[in-house]
Amino acid sequence: RMATKKANAKELLQRHEIMLQERTAWDNVWQELVDYFVPNKASVTTARQPGTKRTEKLFDSTALDAVQRLTASMQGNLTPPPTKWFYLKMRNTELNEDHEVVDWLEECATRMRLAFNQSNLSSEIAQLYADLIVFGTGFMLEEEKKPVRGKFGGLRFKTFATGTYCIEEDHEGLVDTAFRVFTLSARAAHQKW
Repeated sequence: RMATKKANAKELLQRHEIMLQERTAWDNVWQELVDYFVPNKASVTTARQPGTKRTEKLFDSTALDAVQRLTASMQGNLTPPPTKWFYLKMRNTELNEDHEVVDWLEECATRMRLAFNQSNLSSEIAQLYADLIVFGTGFMLEEEKKPVRGKFGGLRFKTFATGTYCIEEDHEGLVDTAFRVFTLSARAAHQKW
């Protein structure tokens, strides 16, 4: 068993600062992509007042239309809400031949699909696909809602705007660290914590 070291706030803030500096090289590129492909998304480097026009750099809607069409195509083909878009199997192939195990896995998959369909996954995954198309990266959080009368309360998904987070990969190229900066009103912070 490996002992894990607890990170302190100072170390976390230093690590976040280093990751921000590394990400800065991409900020201007991402802002240009926002300006031409998804002008109604959050800005990366340009501060804008709410309600200001964001399409001043567009000549026509070709890029916007292309992003929307590819996003819809990806969602319709990869994660269509009304269909069974995933199945569960065991790594041990012998277990996949046991009818009780197969039935149990199908029941689990059915419950997962129901939870996904009763959540906001459909709208948030569309945002994620758009980010993957335009920026080549995306960041989505999945969390469990508060229990209702002691039972599972459902799932909530949130796709974060490019430029509001930093990610870091491990030696295998898998994301193992994520930081994001966000602001909450006092009321929202009280409700959350």
